[in-house]
Amino acid sequence: MPRLPDGYNPATWMLEVCGGGAKMYVAAVEGVDFHAVYTASPLAARTAAAANATAAADAAANTPLALSSRFAVPPARQLVLLTWKLSLVYWRSPGYNLGRLAGAVVTGLVFGATFHGMGRLPRDRAARIADVQGVLGAVYGGLAFMGMTSLIMGASLSLVPIKLSTPMYTKENSTRFLLVLRAAG
Repeated sequence: MPRLPDGYNPATWMLEVCGGGAKMYVAAVEGVDFHAVYTASPLAARTAAAANATAAADAAANTPLALSSRFAVPPARQLVLLTWKLSLVYWRSPGYNLGRLAGAVVTGLVFGATFHGMGRLPRDRAARIADVQGVLGAVYGGLAFMGMTSLIMGASLSLVPIKLSTPMYTKENSTRFLLVLRAAG
């Protein structure tokens, strides 16, 4: 295999050596045990000596990691912080708020046109139970419809900013996972 040229990008060199153009090199090294070759090399001895020296220096200088709890912040405080963060995301998303406002206006116009005049109770006679139930049903129907459309719009519009913050959460979790592996190793 060709050696890494001076000043050449190691990642590009690895891709070229391991890629499809490496077939001509494979026949030349067929049957070579690279693990045995590396283990017997002076590079492996130098690397092992440097790693052992670094580990010995770190072991003498560092104390074991001791944490008072599993989490840096208590769960109640995490809940408060996450609720605050999501409320900022919620109120700072103009698309969602504009969609909700437009939905409320359209719903108000539709229900206003549909049930126009229903709230006027007759003056010449006492209001019947059916009149009152009709008004209450119209109010309930309008509010239920607005609630459902708000939920549907909320699911489609407000999840976008929350989804955008997911990689940060994943990165934080990955970092925590790697710290546990590092502490265990």
